[in-house]
Amino acid sequence: MCIPDFQIDGPRRNSGRLRATGVGLDCGSCAWRFLGSSGLGGLQAILVAAGHTVVAPDRRGHGFSDPYGPRHEVADDAGDLAEIVAAVAEPGTTVRVIAHSSGGHSALAAAALTDSIGDLVLYEPPQRRDDPPIDPETWTRLRNAHAAGDRKLLVELAFAEVVGKATGQPPPVPLPQPFWDAPFGQLLLANALSIPAELEASSRQDDSDDSLRQIHVPIWCLIGQNSPPYNRKLSDRLAALNPSAQVIELPDQDHLTPMTNPVIVADLLETLDRQIG
Repeated sequence: MCIPDFQIDGPRRNSGRLRATGVGLDCGSCAWRFLGSSGLGGLQAILVAAGHTVVAPDRRGHGFSDPYGPRHEVADDAGDLAEIVAAVAEPGTTVRVIAHSSGGHSALAAAALTDSIGDLVLYEPPQRRDDPPIDPETWTRLRNAHAAGDRKLLVELAFAEVVGKATGQPPPVPLPQPFWDAPFGQLLLANALSIPAELEASSRQDDSDDSLRQIHVPIWCLIGQNSPPYNRKLSDRLAALNPSAQVIELPDQDHLTPMTNPVIVADLLETLDRQIG
């Protein structure tokens, strides 16, 4: 089957075209896997081959969806995701939402908006606000790079001045050409113009404990053993606040495992299904 492009209209701000594609079995009894990014194509292919139906949406500002509108908020992404889930879920059934990195923010927020999400699988969702906060000079450089359309500089600033300072592992810049030639580098370049708006939206999120307690579905937080400690801070916090949240550490894996070794994640999903069933 193919889920058509979704046009999000109505009263919500920043309306625009959302691209979501679906493949698999077109039947009410099939198991749905809802991927939080079409960039996880390898994992999608494995799940479809195993007989699952998969929907892969692009968040606003990413992939084939329209760019972010003015003053984008994570709540916009969450509303989009909840609306697509409602459109594809069979009556009385739920879907599993799988999200990687910052896609986990909108997945968490969407789970508080709809009963059609059965559980969440989040691979290393970062903290919902930058710690340490992004300094004014970096904000200026990010906005100037965006205005100039300098995609490489946007990615390098995000890695060195935002992610690198948070993790304590800033990469040397400029980043080498093999990095840009790799699939992950190409994906970052394609979505680079979304970086300032996404960081600004994250900085305005409700990061209270109460907001995390509003999520009542099971949450499986996957962490690569080789990732820096920063990458698990939100996951550990979720597990402490939510009795249905669990942190699972994957030996010898890192932040890019869903893209570089998707079979590891697919096998774990099947294990979770057997345990739940």
